[in-house]
Amino acid sequence: MGLPPSSRLPRVTRSLIAAILVLPVAFSGCFGIGETEGGPGDWGREFLSDSDYTRLIVEIDHEQGAAPADEALAGLRTNIESFLRKPGGVEIRTPTSEVPNKGQGAKWSFAQIRSAEDSIRDETKDGKTAVLYIMYVNGGSSEDSDSGRVLGAAYSGSSIVMFKDNIRSVQNQCFNLLPLGCPSPGTIEKAVLIHELGHILGLVNNGIPMVEPHEDPDHSHHSDNPDSVMYWKVDTGSVIDLIRGRGLPTEFDANDKADMRAAGGK
Repeated sequence: MGLPPSSRLPRVTRSLIAAILVLPVAFSGCFGIGETEGGPGDWGREFLSDSDYTRLIVEIDHEQGAAPADEALAGLRTNIESFLRKPGGVEIRTPTSEVPNKGQGAKWSFAQIRSAEDSIRDETKDGKTAVLYIMYVNGGSSEDSDSGRVLGAAYSGSSIVMFKDNIRSVQNQCFNLLPLGCPSPGTIEKAVLIHELGHILGLVNNGIPMVEPHEDPDHSHHSDNPDSVMYWKVDTGSVIDLIRGRGLPTEFDANDKADMRAAGGK
């Protein structure tokens, strides 16, 4: 039996403080809205373990022109199969439906995102099958500001949204500033997607317990390890600074993995 809908107040973590020369960009956002699916992390244990759900469907819908990068999808599958205990199998369906087209440059509110999901989402958890829902849209978030842009967000206990225009802006600037040192376009998108998956799974004190303390005291629900994809700078810092320095993390670290195992994952 799954957890009941979250009784907690909606979690909203707006971290939009970053500056990449003229264009400020936050790497991603982690938002929670009070829905029947709860907030990000509320179903982490159910996703990780096989106690309640032995099979997983990942439903991915996208707006025309906003298809997910192959590298990002490959990274998603690798992480799901590596850390989620689903002996009944994992099925990734993309695309199952086209998101209603708002076009490039549009600003999506989270109410609009939820409404779009409600109109096109085909799968919800049923029996022994859990469902992760991912929506790719053009444009950006209504939460974007002069001090930062949202690239992706975990906005409920089972849902992620990815903002393709904002991801493209980061990619383009990276290539302009570091033509020989910029990761492939899909790598940046993969890092955002895996980071948001981590929030869905409840990592870093966001739904499942930490085996060892590794939460940054100044950035809740984010790792204090710069080599973890859950590091706070991946969510709020300068992408260019990360790439110039230690490199862009795209994988969970040892503490993240220990937490997932302790919560019933692999």
